[in-house]
Amino acid sequence: MTGSTSVAVKSNDESWNITNTNTPLCRICQGPSAATNYLVSPCNCKGTLAFVHFSCLEKWLNTSSRISCELCSFQYDTLQTRRYSLLESLRLWIRHPVNWRHLQVDFFIFTLLSIVTLGFVLICVFGLEYFIIEGKKYGVSQMWTKGVLNFFMTVIIVGYTGSMVFLLKEQLRPWYYWWTNTYNIKLRLSGQKAFANADRKEFDEIMLKPYRVNENSRQDIPDVHAAGVRGGNSSESNV
Repeated sequence: MTGSTSVAVKSNDESWNITNTNTPLCRICQGPSAATNYLVSPCNCKGTLAFVHFSCLEKWLNTSSRISCELCSFQYDTLQTRRYSLLESLRLWIRHPVNWRHLQVDFFIFTLLSIVTLGFVLICVFGLEYFIIEGKKYGVSQMWTKGVLNFFMTVIIVGYTGSMVFLLKEQLRPWYYWWTNTYNIKLRLSGQKAFANADRKEFDEIMLKPYRVNENSRQDIPDVHAAGVRGGNSSESNV
């Protein structure tokens, strides 16, 4: 971003105000360069988007968890350190209201499935002799009865195990992604140029050239008639 200064251009019966963009501003906070907070040009962006405060850029990188420019995709030189330890990240994750509510729901499902599964397994184990006796009444051999009960218990246990793995995965996957992608990002711009307010010449080499108005060359003056801007009379032109 850049600040704006107006230049008055006089002609015979018309006047124009041409905006000259020559005051560089931070593209994040839109503030100028300061003695304690220099503007830098850290990426490949040009023009009014070329400059940013070092502190603003570093804060934005930590907030967005990015290490590249969102405009030109330039990869910044950064030092990344994990923000939380394993136990600290788990504590913070569980304390979050949304995550805590999801954990309570999954724990209720886990408890319900465990009770139902345990009940079916106990019925199959302790009721085996009963089912064998009842099967013989209908001409079903002992081997077939045991085979059916074992298959039934296997299906129940596999289904229960799969459900537990799914619940655990749904809890751990978002936490692990958040934990492994949450860093303290330290920006390193050792090879970049820092600009102060006094470095006007340095800015001018990077910024776009301002309009140069020549009274004898009308093509350099923008068409103000299309915008409906026109001097009213000769007295207004001399203001």
